[in-house]
Amino acid sequence: MASHKTFSRIYIILFISFISNIVNAQEINVPNLNDTCIINSLDRNQTLLNKIYHLDNSLDSHIFNGNNTKAKTYVPISDYINIKQLYIAAGSILVALIGAILTFFAFWVQTSYNKKTRTEANRERFESRFFLFINMYNELVNEIEIINVCKGHQSFNFLFYEIQALFYIIKDLNIQSIDGSTLTKDEIMSISVSITISGITPNNYRDNIDLIYSMYKDIILKEDYVNICNQIKKYVNIDNDDLEVLYKEERFTLFWNYAYIQLKEKKQVYWFIGRRSYLIPYFKLIRSKFMYIDKYLEGQKKLNLNINDEKNYYLQLSNSSMSEHELAVLYMIVNSRENHYMKIKREYIDYLVESTELPDLYNYKKWGKNLNPKVK
Repeated sequence: MASHKTFSRIYIILFISFISNIVNAQEINVPNLNDTCIINSLDRNQTLLNKIYHLDNSLDSHIFNGNNTKAKTYVPISDYINIKQLYIAAGSILVALIGAILTFFAFWVQTSYNKKTRTEANRERFESRFFLFINMYNELVNEIEIINVCKGHQSFNFLFYEIQALFYIIKDLNIQSIDGSTLTKDEIMSISVSITISGITPNNYRDNIDLIYSMYKDIILKEDYVNICNQIKKYVNIDNDDLEVLYKEERFTLFWNYAYIQLKEKKQVYWFIGRRSYLIPYFKLIRSKFMYIDKYLEGQKKLNLNINDEKNYYLQLSNSSMSEHELAVLYMIVNSRENHYMKIKREYIDYLVESTELPDLYNYKKWGKNLNPKVK
């Protein structure tokens, strides 16, 4: 039991000496032994050795032969020094491990900071240009004018009802498609959109027939399309007597809301003459704005960010200045064959329509609002 205590005390002294000073080492001759051991000491002398030697009388019987020239039981001090070296090796590994962890943590913090900084910089740069698009949009919309009728955002009310009126005019003709089936609502709406944009007038009648028919020749015969155009042409320069009749027909919301301008205020209203000159710049701006949002979101996605919230936010911001009628016109455009040329992103318009919960486009009663209080 005493020998175990002695060994423990020796270990403690060696460990304290190692912790106190491990940088100075010298060669010390061990009395009564032929071996030489390298140990650490504080004063480059045999202090540590003397401490070990005088710990206990039992030490003599385990390490040195105190009175004789022969060792009784020899336990080399190098065994204890090996323990010190083990502590050094373990400490080195621990320090290296802690250093690696701290280095990784510092790298992670720096990377996170750089990512956040880059994200904020990208967002600020995007928003500064995005609001320029909003300003350009407002300026462009304010310049849109239906002569003698309305201007700005109210113009989209007229456009919507013009498309809706064309839908019912074409639907009443019961035109068959090439395969013998009845034209679907979406097909009729698409044709109505194309005619609203290009118009039917004496000046462009022949050219627009060829232009528009080229987009629909796979679903309708040319003579049927010419029949449609001839029917619409009657409304372009409609006289007041016929307008009085249409004025009372509720499903033709276009005439119901605006015929009074021609009938009572004696101002000429130009029906179905085409709105391409100001609609094309408008559609191009909408397309460019959506493309800019796409480009920004693609950059954010590369930073492994969740882009859904940002996408919805900027789309809703775009929608904030749109009326239901404007959004409905956009929806009909992107779902028509005209969008083959406009290239407005349908996904975004569909999202805005769903979030706005627009009324059924084909139900005129839900859209038949009395826009002019003067109409009784």
